[in-house]
Amino acid sequence: TPTYGILLGLVVIIIMSVADFSQLVEILNFNYAISLLMEYAAFARLRYTQRDLPRPFKVPIPDWAAVLLVLPPSIGIIILFAISSWITNMFVFCIVSLGIVLYKLREIAQERRWCEFNRLEYTTLEMNRDS
Repeated sequence: TPTYGILLGLVVIIIMSVADFSQLVEILNFNYAISLLMEYAAFARLRYTQRDLPRPFKVPIPDWAAVLLVLPPSIGIIILFAISSWITNMFVFCIVSLGIVLYKLREIAQERRWCEFNRLEYTTLEMNRDS
């Protein structure tokens, strides 16, 4: 049983229970928008850095057009950030900062061998093009 995960989830639920419903929806949308920005950035970066990486499908546009494709929604998300409430901005800033700190702590733990880290090997799936 993931005891620490359950306890952390309980703490998050207790903290968020003091907010009203509209704030919770705004915070949830804000976090989803951050994840979309990271996906867009990864899409554009991988188009330039690892163009031969095997993947199940390819977007049939040139690399420069991939950046133009994600530019309008990225600008919209940044505008959404600008018009959201200060409570939402502060909450998300704290959560993102906590994530960065935890990531750095994980790097230190890996470097000092406090925990065992296993590298996963991925295999590519052969696509059935007959169907």
